Amino acid sequence: LGSVAAVLYDGAPSRGLEGGLESHDRFVAQLEREVVRARHFGRPFAVVMVRASGAAGRHLRCWAPSVQAVMRLADVAALYSPEVQELLLPEASAACAFL
Repeated sequence: LGSVAAVLYDGAPSRGLEGGLESHDRFVAQLEREVVRARHFGRPFAVVMVRASGAAGRHLRCWAPSVQAVMRLADVAALYSPEVQELLLPEASAACAFL
């Protein structure tokens, strides 16, 4: 066959990152699938970037567990940076995402 380039995507959630968050690469892959699903069914979804304000308690370790505690099973949380968490919220309008 000659040389072949292959990319393997493991669909199992990665829980080895900070606080059990997905990696940014997995988040992007899930976001791409959600865009296709939402367009096909005419359904909403929201993407939210969360960062603590103020100098104290900025690291995810201080506040991410509180965010994850109110997330639904279908929601996806990922690590964007040491201070920023990205959320994918299927079936959520922009108004719902800000609640």
